Amino acid sequence: MGPQTLPPLRQDLQLERGAPLPDGSPGWMIHDPVQHSRFELDALDVRLLSAWSCGSREALLQQCAQAPELPHAQGLPQRLDSLLDFLREHHLLGAPSASEAAALAAKSRSTRPTALQWLARRHLFLRIPLIHPDAWLQRTLPAVAWLGSRPVRLAWALLTLLGLLLLSRQWDSFIGTVPEFLTPAGLLLYLVVLVGTKVLHELGHAWVATAQGARVSSMGITLMLGLPLLYTDTSDAWRLARRRQRLWIDAAGVLVETGLAGLATLAWTVLPPGLLRDIAFVLATTTWTLTLLVNLNPLARFDGYYFLADAIGMANLQPRAFALAQWWIETRLLGHGLPAPEAVSRRRLAALLVFAALTWVYRMLLGLAAALLVYSVFFRALGVVMLLVEAWMLMLGPIVRWVRQGQGRGLWRPLRVRLRLGLLLTGLAALLALPLDRHVEAPAVLMPAAQAPLHAPEPARVERLLVREGDRVEAGQVLLELWAPTLEPDEARAHIDAQLERMRLERGVADAQDLGQRQVIEQRIEEGLATRTGLQARREALRVRAPQAGRIVDLPDTLQPGDWVAPERELGRIVGPERLDAQGHVPQDQAWRLAPRAPARFIADDPARPAQALRLRALADTASEQIEQPLLSSRHRGPISTRDDARGRAVPVLAQQRVVLEPVDDAGQTAQAQPHGKPQQPQPPQRGLVLIEAEPVSLGGEIARRVQRLVLDELVR
Repeated sequence: MGPQTLPPLRQDLQLERGAPLPDGSPGWMIHDPVQHSRFELDALDVRLLSAWSCGSREALLQQCAQAPELPHAQGLPQRLDSLLDFLREHHLLGAPSASEAAALAAKSRSTRPTALQWLARRHLFLRIPLIHPDAWLQRTLPAVAWLGSRPVRLAWALLTLLGLLLLSRQWDSFIGTVPEFLTPAGLLLYLVVLVGTKVLHELGHAWVATAQGARVSSMGITLMLGLPLLYTDTSDAWRLARRRQRLWIDAAGVLVETGLAGLATLAWTVLPPGLLRDIAFVLATTTWTLTLLVNLNPLARFDGYYFLADAIGMANLQPRAFALAQWWIETRLLGHGLPAPEAVSRRRLAALLVFAALTWVYRMLLGLAAALLVYSVFFRALGVVMLLVEAWMLMLGPIVRWVRQGQGRGLWRPLRVRLRLGLLLTGLAALLALPLDRHVEAPAVLMPAAQAPLHAPEPARVERLLVREGDRVEAGQVLLELWAPTLEPDEARAHIDAQLERMRLERGVADAQDLGQRQVIEQRIEEGLATRTGLQARREALRVRAPQAGRIVDLPDTLQPGDWVAPERELGRIVGPERLDAQGHVPQDQAWRLAPRAPARFIADDPARPAQALRLRALADTASEQIEQPLLSSRHRGPISTRDDARGRAVPVLAQQRVVLEPVDDAGQTAQAQPHGKPQQPQPPQRGLVLIEAEPVSLGGEIARRVQRLVLDELVR
C-alpha cells in the first residue's frame, strides 16, 4: 500500500500570530476570510501545518518526529488525525475529490434550513450592519483620546465615590423618585436616555479598539429575540497579541456607562429639582441597572462574556464549553472512551462544564421569557407557538441532532452504551411518572383563632386609657373613654326640642291649633326620645369595651390621652389564647388535591421555633378576592405576590384559595394554645409555610395537565 496523500489546504487562509495560550506557550490563529471565522492553534498544530508541503502523511510524520523542539513525537499520528478532522469539519481544505465533493454537497443540502427554520433562528439573533466607521474613528480619535488618560480616570473614580457617598444619605428619596417616572412622559425620557447611552457605549468600544490598533469593520443593529440592540464589530481584536489590549476593548462600553452613571449620581445629589435633575436620575438608574444586569452577564454574548473569555485566554468560550460538555456526557454517562476535544486541567474542565450548564439554563429562561412576553402582549396563540419553537430550538432540537450525529458516529452500537442509555431513560421516565409530589405548600400565619380589633365608633378624642399592653381583660370591661365634639351639642339640641314639644302638649287644652296637632306633637316627642336614646348609645359606645375575654396586644405606643383617633385606626386587639389557627392560601390549581381534615405541618420562618402539627379545617370554595393577612402579602415582603386595586386591597396576582388549619396533638386531637387556668402572654403571629398532605401527583402528569389547561383556555378564547 503506497503512502497516504494529504489533502491540500485552501490557499486563501491566513496564519497569524495570536495571543499566548493560558499555559504561556505561543498561540496562533487561522483566519478564514470566506466564513469570517478564526480558529486558535497551538505550536504543535502550526508545526504540522508548516510541514504540509511534504505531500504524504508518512513524510510529514517523519519530518516532524525529527524536530527537536517537539516533545510529543509519540502522539503525532493521533494529533494529525485530529487536525485533519478539524480541517474537514470547518471546510479549511482545498479542492476535494469527486466523492468528497458529493458528500459535502449532500451534507449542505441536508443541513440547509427551511424557511420556517430560518425565520425561527433569525428571531433569536440577526445582525444588520448600518455603517463602516473605521475611517471616521481614525479622524475623531485624537479628540476623545484624553478621556482615557490616567488623570481623567482618577478624577472620575473620586467623583463617583463622592456621588455614591452622598446618595447613601439620600437613598430613601432616591428610591421614592422611581414611581414618579412610571408615566408615559417618564418612560419616553427613559427611552431617549437609553438610546443615547447605548450609542456612547458602542462608541466607547469602537474608539478603544481603534486606539489599540484593531479595525472596526461595522456598527449596526442586532435583533435578539425581536429586540433591537446596537452592536460594534470588534472581531479584528483577535490580531492583538497582548491580552490586556483586548480586555480594554471588552471593558470600554461598561467603563463609558459606569462613568456616566457615576457623574449622573453625583449630579442628582447636588442639582436642584428640575429637568436637569430628572435627566440625571434617569441616566443614573438606567446605566447602573443595565451595566450590572445586562452588560456584565457572562452567560450572554455581551461585554461580560468577551471579557471573561479574554481574561482566561480562551477564545470561542461558549462553543468550546459546549463541546467539552458533550464529550463529558458521552464519556461519563455513556461510557465511551473518546478523546477530549482539547486538553484542559481538571479544575478548568469543571468550571467549563458549570459554565455550559448555566448558559444552557439561561438560554432556556430567556426564550421562555420572550415567549411569555409575546403571550401577554400579542395574541395568545402566537405566544404558544413561539414557546413551542423555543422549546424545540433550545432543548429538543439539539438533543435530536446529537442523537443523529451519534448514530452516524456509531455511538449507540456498543452493548454497554445501550444498557447505560436504557437505564438513564428508565430513570428519567420514572422521575416523570412516579407520584413523588405528596404535599401542597401554603404560606400561612399561625395566630390565635379568637381576635377582636378595637376601633373608635366615630372621630373622637381619647379621654382616658384604662389598659396597657399585655393586660388581661374580661368581656365588657371598659378599655378606653373617648369624647366626640358633636355629641354634647346634639344632646343639648335634643333636650331643648323635647322640652318644647312637652310645653306645646301641656298648653294644648288652651290652644286650639296645638290641640288639633296633638297627635303630631306626641309623635315628635317619641322621635325625640328615640334620638336621645341614640345619643346615649353613642355616649356609651365612646366607652370602648372588650368584646371578649383575652389580652391586649398591639396597643399603639403613641396612644395617649388627648390624642384624636379615626374610626379606621386600629387601637389594639384582644387576643383569646384558648386556641390557635393557621390561616393561609394555596394556589387555586392545587386546591383539588386537598382532602378534608388532611394532616399538615407548619414550619415557621423563625428557625428557633419548633414545627407544629396541623389539620385542615376549612378550604374556601372560590378564589380569594384579597389577601387579608398583611404578613403574607408581597407589599409587606410576604411570599404571595399581590397588587393594589382601586380600593387599596392586596389582590393576589395568581388565583389563591384560603385555607384554615388547626393544631393537633400527638393523638390527633385539637390542641389548645395553653392549658386552662394558666393564662399567659399570647404568642404574636408567626409567618411560615404549611406542608399539607395531598393527593400524590407526578411531574409528567402535572406538566400534561398544565399544557392541557393552556390549550383548552386558548380554544375557548
